[in-house]
Amino acid sequence: MLATLTLAGIYLLIARSSYTSTAEVYINQGQGRGVIGQTPSDLERSDDYLNTQCELMTSTPILALALAEDGISGMETLRGIGDPIEYLQKNITAEVGKKSELIYVSLEAHNAVDASILVNAVVQAYVTYQTKMQHSTSAEVLEILQKEASRDELAIAVKDRELATLRDMFGETAYDSPQNNPIVQQESALSNALTATRLDAVNSKAAYDQALAMVGSDEQKMKAIEAPDDAGDLVAASAAELDLVKSEIFRLEQQLKDLERTYMPGHPVVAEAKARLNQLTITYVRAQRQRWLTAKSQEDALQASFDQQHNMVLQQATRSADFDRVKTELSRIEKDLDIVESRINEVSLNQDAGSLNISIAQPAVPSPKPSHPSKLRTLAGALFAGLALGCGLAVWRERDALGARHGNRNAAGLGSPVLGMLPNMDGLGATLAMKAMQTHLDPAGAVAEASRGIAHSVAELGLDDDGGRTLLVASMNPLDGRTTVATNLALAMAQGGMKVLLVDANNRSPRLHHIFKLENQFGLFDVLSGRTADQPAINATGVENLDVLPCGKAPANAAELLNNEALADILGELSDRYDRVIIDSPALSRGVEARILAANCATAILVTAARPTARRQIEQGLRLLRSVGSNVLGLVINEPGPSEPLQTMGGSRETMRSSLSREQARAFRPVLTTGDDE
Repeated sequence: MLATLTLAGIYLLIARSSYTSTAEVYINQGQGRGVIGQTPSDLERSDDYLNTQCELMTSTPILALALAEDGISGMETLRGIGDPIEYLQKNITAEVGKKSELIYVSLEAHNAVDASILVNAVVQAYVTYQTKMQHSTSAEVLEILQKEASRDELAIAVKDRELATLRDMFGETAYDSPQNNPIVQQESALSNALTATRLDAVNSKAAYDQALAMVGSDEQKMKAIEAPDDAGDLVAASAAELDLVKSEIFRLEQQLKDLERTYMPGHPVVAEAKARLNQLTITYVRAQRQRWLTAKSQEDALQASFDQQHNMVLQQATRSADFDRVKTELSRIEKDLDIVESRINEVSLNQDAGSLNISIAQPAVPSPKPSHPSKLRTLAGALFAGLALGCGLAVWRERDALGARHGNRNAAGLGSPVLGMLPNMDGLGATLAMKAMQTHLDPAGAVAEASRGIAHSVAELGLDDDGGRTLLVASMNPLDGRTTVATNLALAMAQGGMKVLLVDANNRSPRLHHIFKLENQFGLFDVLSGRTADQPAINATGVENLDVLPCGKAPANAAELLNNEALADILGELSDRYDRVIIDSPALSRGVEARILAANCATAILVTAARPTARRQIEQGLRLLRSVGSNVLGLVINEPGPSEPLQTMGGSRETMRSSLSREQARAFRPVLTTGDDE
């Protein structure tokens, strides 16, 4: 931020000042309009009117008219400019005020006087241009409006003649409402009568069908029924009279049945009764048939009358629609004529008055203070840029990879000393066993030298006979190289003549028995669980002064076993037997086991991989260790390079031995042997 402020100060000292001059223009939208069919209220609601005038002020005709004034072309601001119009179009601005209807015309130039003169010249050119346009177009607009009025008057006369013709042809009553229209009323009456007649015909047909059931399929009776009417028929009988006849037929049928039981079927009395019954039945059926035919005939006649009347109603509706259409068009033309006449009066008044719709609310004056560069804006921008740059550098530093080139900076920035860094070992072996045994395989190599340096730093910072002999090797994340550092550190101490015990307390992913090719049947967690075995828990590695206590069978309650006084007793006993006890632990992010071990160890170191590691993770690891009272000696930065997790478990003995030289294989043979037959 100090650097950006310094640059901003230098810029303010060397930058050339500019001055802004502004004029305020008020335009009354209610005057000087010449658009046909547009009322003053419509124009006052136009949102684009003022923006259009702003564009017009910076157009080429207005600017050319302003530059044509006396003394404008020779001013200092326009000297050496090839195209003054293009210069003004790029630098002069016309904007509508956010809280008012004023137009602000501004120009920024190095000369304050020139800026004000140019702004006033542009505003005056706009006023002159609008005045000329108003006077030149008023006559044209008035002529157009008068022609429009003549066309409307002619159209009104034509529509009046059409209405008069319709009234003469069909009469005025043809266009009355349905309640007063006799044609519509007659159609309604016919419709009601037709409905009643249709119902009567249906009932008559039903009665006739019931009467036919009395006759059955007797052809002689059917011929008698369909014969022409005679005077004895009951054609004019009412419904009540026919019901009486029907009852009489039922009585005669019952009487006939009684006579048949009394006399023989061929008896004259029976024959006479049967003849009288047949005659009455035929008369009844013929009467019902005649009633049905009469009702059907009346229905057909009424249907024809109704259809004829309905056609008349439809024709009248068509004529009425034509009449309404002509009246609507006449009303529209009359409204248009009123608008045109109003516009004619308005244009005539404006032409006679010659008033302008533009007023200059505030002319441009030379500004006493420069507008560019702005000190406050420049300094605020410098502060913001410095803050953004500082945050960016902090984020970059946070994501920067840890490495040997930044050792001093790491020590200062992480809040803990860097004890040492292991070099990259990608070219030395393909497995964890190769990398972990580099100090033993190549005692004069870079890895061995780095391991001895870490051991020396650890001894100087507190791992001694008085301060304690147990050292916890921890890391925040898995695969940070914790086991590699622990093994090489133990080998370096063993090469220095110390008796070293390497303890595998990593219950989540034990590795030491793979590295040294040991059995993992009995180890640390078996001892903590109280189990016993014929074999000892501590195993010799074949490396002088170095023993290993494997993990053993890790139980599900590993944290409970570690959080016990037995762990402190075991570590105390091991400290009495060995000069250094180095413990490999699980990652701090995987559980509480590493913190429990740190609370029971005299000292601890934190291992981190040299990949782009977030420093907050390292700080979190240090905070977790110190939260349990651990004496954290410092950091060890490991640079193992990428390796596959499956490869870190170690390969076959043949693969490992084939990747070594003959001397390395001979030196490594005691580590690889696990039985008497090898």
